[in-house]
Amino acid sequence: AAGAGVFRSTDGGTTWEQKINGLGYQTTAAINKIGPYLLASGTVNIYRSSDNGESWTAATGLPGGNGVNGLAVIGANVFAGTSGRGVYSSTDSGATWSAANSGLPGGGVTTYVGSIAAIGTTLLASASNNSNLGPMYRSTDLGASWTVANTGLPSDFWTYNAMYSDGSTVYAGSLQLYKTTNSGDSWVQADNGIPFGSGIGKIRASGSNVFAAAVFYMYGSTNGGTSWAPLGGGLPYMNMSSVEIAGSAMYAGTIAN
Repeated sequence: AAGAGVFRSTDGGTTWEQKINGLGYQTTAAINKIGPYLLASGTVNIYRSSDNGESWTAATGLPGGNGVNGLAVIGANVFAGTSGRGVYSSTDSGATWSAANSGLPGGGVTTYVGSIAAIGTTLLASASNNSNLGPMYRSTDLGASWTVANTGLPSDFWTYNAMYSDGSTVYAGSLQLYKTTNSGDSWVQADNGIPFGSGIGKIRASGSNVFAAAVFYMYGSTNGGTSWAPLGGGLPYMNMSSVEIAGSAMYAGTIAN
């Protein structure tokens, strides 16, 4: 699918430059930093840059035609959740990849991963093969095997398309928002103030301040997700697709503008 690729700002967001040399025009779902490299998950592959985005090189070993919905980093290991072939792992900072799907529904053949996150040395992935409801899976061996980690989650959810790890807490959002403080042993609902079905697309946190980008609103919590309120102050009434925190600044991305 056509997209705008990656943009870079070196002045706190005042001005932006498009950086797509080697990447091209495609939607970019996630950007992560590992060592000296930037990793960008594109519509059909993962791309790596060693010069802060001036140029990009496609990774090898990933299945063609399957977008990457999220990236997680544990030390020198990187993990990618794809939109149809499960989880892939890299041990060389994202240059080459191999499948890591043992225990996931569909075995990586028909496995959709909505999101993936790391907490310490534990991986959490929301995965489905289009017939397994309430899916959350956990790996404690760097993706070699996966087991169900659904305690406390509702049984009628497909996938959580937004996960974020903040210290000892992992947030998982979709139609509702849940969190775990024990590496996925159990989950509790954490969306008081966010209407059901808000379509949470991105979560970011800074200490007890947590932000959730959702359809029509950006929501904020000042108590670690115990309660939420919509954020005003100039934000438009439209689909908020992304939120990022950089130092003392917060950036909000929309579908339209």
